[in-house]
Amino acid sequence: MKCLKCGKNIQSDRVFCEPCLEDMQRHPVKPGTPVVLPNRPERTVVTKSSRKRVRKPDEQIANLKAIIFWLILLVMVLVTAVFVTVTLLLDATEAHRSVVTALVENQLL
Repeated sequence: MKCLKCGKNIQSDRVFCEPCLEDMQRHPVKPGTPVVLPNRPERTVVTKSSRKRVRKPDEQIANLKAIIFWLILLVMVLVTAVFVTVTLLLDATEAHRSVVTALVENQLL
């Protein structure tokens, strides 16, 4: 808020600042004297818009194509990783089986 007399910033529950109040107490106005107070400017509340930027259809399609490309690439990498892991596990199992078979044939086990 601003003081109605001088325009200084004041607390919102007050109309005049302390110096202006003291000045008006030293120089009182006779009862019945018309006093014109300036209009207070209306306070405008500034709010941040929560709307996102609206994209054009062409931009949306390009964005979706990029997302699909990266998702397909990710799936391909995951499938390859699973394939390699399974292959290595099968090879390790086969190697273990051949060692055990050799030990049994030689009667070491």
